[in-house]
This record gives sequence, structure tokens and C-alpha cells, in this order.
Amino acid sequence: MTPGRFRRASALAAAAALAAVSLLASACTSSSAGPPVSLPVPKTGEVTFYLSLPSSAAALSEAATKVGTPGSSDYRRFSSLDAAARQFGATDAQIDTVAESIKTLGLQFAADPTRLFGRVTGSTQQWQAALGTALSQPSAFFDVTQGNNDLAGVGCCNATTGYDLASGLGVPNWATLPATLPKPG
Repeated sequence: MTPGRFRRASALAAAAALAAVSLLASACTSSSAGPPVSLPVPKTGEVTFYLSLPSSAAALSEAATKVGTPGSSDYRRFSSLDAAARQFGATDAQIDTVAESIKTLGLQFAADPTRLFGRVTGSTQQWQAALGTALSQPSAFFDVTQGNNDLAGVGCCNATTGYDLASGLGVPNWATLPATLPKPG
């Protein structure tokens, strides 16, 4: 394996480990008065979109490479989830700004404990009001009709035609979705 491919593989492995740690963290919901940070709790009838938060992706990749490279002074010296999130993820101020903006649209927001992305959630009626258009724009999404997200093996989250828990409304069609959204101002 070339050094470049090793670094990329190490960075991806570290990012996957960070995501796994976030799922296994025992204190998943912040009880402080700080920004909304939590793990998802799925509810029937809600639509959730994920969005990237400002982060230090290059610094995270560099740190992950060092932690995953034998011979590095940082080899296998893992940060806690909280420390890594604070070092590489969005700041409290950035999360609060995003949360307040989304709240004005009548939707709910929570940042993932990694502080790398957040979830915007609401009912279909709340989304339609926020976007100013129906969610059933056939050209705005590619409908995912096969597969599932049943990671626990409990028989849930199968993809079907239309909205479903496995893929929501489908995969955004970035060539046509912007045209279906209201213009700012």
C-alpha cells in the first residue's frame, strides 16, 4: 500500500471509529445549558435531514493519520469523543447559530456528539411550511425502493415506494432539487 493510500485508509478508519464511539458513548445527551447535542431517537411521522457543520476536516484527517500510523509519536493515543469533538467539530457558537436559524423555520435541530454534523427534524407539514413547497416533488429526490437500515436485525426500516424510515424521501437529486426550493428573501 502506498503512503498516500495508507493515510487515506487510516483517516477513514479513524473517522469510522469516531462515529462508532459516538454511538457507544454512555453520556450521549448533553444535560448542560449549552448547544443541543444528542444522538437520534427516531419517531414515526418525522422527516430528518442531516447537514454538515463547520469543522476542521484537514486537522482531523492529520490527527487520525498520526494516531493510526505505527512509529508516530501519537500512534494509538486516542482522544476521548468529547475532546475530539471540541478540537475538530463545530464550536458552541456555531451550533447555537445553526440551531437558532433552524428553529425560526419551525423545525428541530440537534448536533451529533461528534459535532461534525447535525439533524434537522420535523413533520412533513413543518418541512413543507419551512421550504414553501410540497415534499412530494418527484424530480427532487431519487426514490430508494430496495434495501433496509436494519442494523440491529429487528425487522425494521425497509425501503418502499415513497417516504419510508430506511431512506426518508430518497436521495436528493442535486441537479433538480434547488429549483424546487423557494428563493431567499
